[in-house]
Amino acid sequence: MTHRDAGKKIFLVGDRGQLGSQVLAQSGGANIILASDYQLDLTSPSALKNILDEIQPEVLINCAAYTAVDKAESEPDKAYNINAEA
Repeated sequence: MTHRDAGKKIFLVGDRGQLGSQVLAQSGGANIILASDYQLDLTSPSALKNILDEIQPEVLINCAAYTAVDKAESEPDKAYNINAEA
């Protein structure tokens, strides 16, 4: 995070993954609100809208991804919804 982000409300989605955990580690004490995949259904536009309306972040960082390659073959819609739509 840069000094320009200091004091801003930042919503970080996917904080438990490889990228998200590194973003969090580099946050330097920024005001970060976390949302892991177990807390937020990224395939639900209404759930996303509700949480964004509730939190009203100034910055949104989406590090979430569907990374189970073998499982994605049997759940292509879910993989697409998370990796492309969300």
